[in-house]
Amino acid sequence: MTRQEKKLLTKESIKKAAVHCFEKMDVDKTLVGQISKEAGVAHGTFYVHFKDKGELLDALLDDFNEGLLKKCRPLFEGVSLSPESTYILIPKLCDLILTHMEQNKSFVSIYVLRMTKGASVKELREGINPKVVGFFSEIMGSVFKLEKFEGIVLIQGILALWMRVILQYFDGGPLSRERTLEILQKSTIGVLSNFS
Repeated sequence: MTRQEKKLLTKESIKKAAVHCFEKMDVDKTLVGQISKEAGVAHGTFYVHFKDKGELLDALLDDFNEGLLKKCRPLFEGVSLSPESTYILIPKLCDLILTHMEQNKSFVSIYVLRMTKGASVKELREGINPKVVGFFSEIMGSVFKLEKFEGIVLIQGILALWMRVILQYFDGGPLSRERTLEILQKSTIGVLSNFS
């Protein structure tokens, strides 16, 4: 194994350990030393890879968003997009997003807690996932003939709505997976149909 491969494995080990620690103790209460111990690395090794817990959380969010985009991009490739074809893709898109969030439920819960405890007005205004917003706002902006800012605000609103609905499902509320998907699909199509 090369040095670069070992470094990458160590970084991934720290991320995995952090999710485990954050789940057990909350982000604010978790110490870097606890993450390092869980990862089986020296305390200083953490700082080789991350400046602080905030940078580590940003890296986890980047991983989450990249994973989501990797699943969503193929859905739109080679498709002649129009409002009608977009509406047809919405059920599959909602299922991909819900599945990704289910597969990363621990991280989603951790990040929601972080955002509710310490998000600045700027972070809330700009959103926590600019890569995802950029991808979808570009698509929806071109399909629905929106100005760039309108597309961004529209997608931020849809993502916020999705998060609220999915958290109701995650939290053991009255929503089944099927009902969650139905609400996501109908609300998304409802919002978008106002722009076609």
